[in-house]
Amino acid sequence: MVLMATITLLLVVNVPGVLARDIGWSMAQCTGSVLSGEDRDADGLLDRCEFAIASNFEPVLYFYDLEASQARIPFWAVKKTGATEVQVFYALSYLRDGGDPQLNRAYSHDGDSEFIVVRIRNTAGSEWVIEEIYLSAHYGAPTDSSAWHSYTLLSYYQNYRATPVVHVAEEKHGNYASRAACDAGAAFQDRCNQVVRAEWLGVLDGRNLGNLTVPLWDGVFADGDGDQQQELETYWRPLRFCGWRVDAQDNPGRSSCAPEVNTHLNELGAFGFADCSGTSSERYLSSGRQMVEPNGTYYYVPNAGRHGARLVGPAFSDFDLYLFKWVDSWQLVASAASSSTIERIAYDGTAGYYVWLVHAYSGYGVYSICVARPRP
Repeated sequence: MVLMATITLLLVVNVPGVLARDIGWSMAQCTGSVLSGEDRDADGLLDRCEFAIASNFEPVLYFYDLEASQARIPFWAVKKTGATEVQVFYALSYLRDGGDPQLNRAYSHDGDSEFIVVRIRNTAGSEWVIEEIYLSAHYGAPTDSSAWHSYTLLSYYQNYRATPVVHVAEEKHGNYASRAACDAGAAFQDRCNQVVRAEWLGVLDGRNLGNLTVPLWDGVFADGDGDQQQELETYWRPLRFCGWRVDAQDNPGRSSCAPEVNTHLNELGAFGFADCSGTSSERYLSSGRQMVEPNGTYYYVPNAGRHGARLVGPAFSDFDLYLFKWVDSWQLVASAASSSTIERIAYDGTAGYYVWLVHAYSGYGVYSICVARPRP
């Protein structure tokens, strides 16, 4: 469990002050040569730049001063969405939903996957500003109050258009742009007490989720219930989130955790973080046959870096995935050959020629594949 830093409440900025934050990186530098740093998730943004963006625009959370369920282990991801724009997904990953404080904590459950998405624009040089923010508040539930908010409707901690203030509903963790919005949220079931404690969301280097094609984190182990056992949660699989409080992936206890619509994969996917980060294709393959990817050929990379691919085969089939490198002949360097319909490989390789091979071990039908390669 990670203890979050509590900060002293200062005057909240509601009017323009500093109009941009200098993070030390321009978009051109973020997408520049890998000689300037690693791009481990092969998404076109250097890792150090992604952390600079996520940490410089980290929200400040306003909790009720007596909140008992704020324990969380946050992760984050950054995605380029335009020539000068990125989105940051902050997965708050609360260990527990504390239940409705107005109904004696009724409807509490293990795991609460509320999240925040911030859209940020590079204005000039290494200066960036927030354009808008999406605040989840019981995403996908009948009382869903989640919404996008323009930067003009937000309050900020110290820096205008840089550190947004988010009001968090007592015990239930719905996110709101103001206390009044919180008290009216979830059909007036949410509540934000006037007495608050402010905490940084909790952005740590090394907590970058990557993306669905090349995940940097998927299975995450932590002790969420204090039993000295490490429980597993995932971000890129359709598994209900239980706040590291249920022992096994197939434990029946997961049925009482965060609702199925609130798997991290569903939430990340709704905002484009599960889209292909490289070259995608769909092809038909008969049982026993094989196909070369991407697009029937090999490719060359002049430098070391991470190669990634995600293969989704047809239902009731077993399609396998292989990566070869040319070393006097084609040599197998990585494989994924389980009985699952989904196979994924992330491989750190040196410069050279590479090719992917899809093999229909059993079954037939249309598969889809996304291939990501290192940038020069």
